[in-house]
Amino acid sequence: MILEEILTEIRTLGRYGNDYKPHKHLCLMTAINYATKNKTRLVVYDDYFVNTYTSLFNKYASKDDRNRPYNPFFHLKTSSLWKLVPVRGMESELEETSTVGGPGKLRELVDHVEIEKSLYDLIIEEEKREIIENTIIEILQMRKKEDSVIYERINYIVNDDKPNDFVSYLNSIHSM
Repeated sequence: MILEEILTEIRTLGRYGNDYKPHKHLCLMTAINYATKNKTRLVVYDDYFVNTYTSLFNKYASKDDRNRPYNPFFHLKTSSLWKLVPVRGMESELEETSTVGGPGKLRELVDHVEIEKSLYDLIIEEEKREIIENTIIEILQMRKKEDSVIYERINYIVNDDKPNDFVSYLNSIHSM
């Protein structure tokens, strides 16, 4: 039952109405990798974390996404899977902070993250970890396919013999 509850929560990550952003899924995959490698529930925002996140970002993000791993690291606090642990003496400031502008601010406020115990207990079991990772990968790949279809449609319209000013305008905004 716990596995299904966690998978349900994972499926809701990154959804904002009709929009979807992959960053929280990428961050969670990075944390799973980090926790498995280091055999701990504690995840630190360090070079290993950033490099692993960036590798996944390059594989699954669309060209409109921005590689800012500090944002999902901070904002996963809204899920039950993730608990920010403040730097000693920064407890009240972390509590009052709604977002971070960069990795420096994140490191100033957050010492590390604790992965929720029931999630950690699942990811240390290889079979259940694979189920969780495959669920995340399926979500990321589905988003990638949706983006591909949209770009194919735009490409088809743009490559029509007649120029379309509206499509050109949309593409100029899209490439910003």
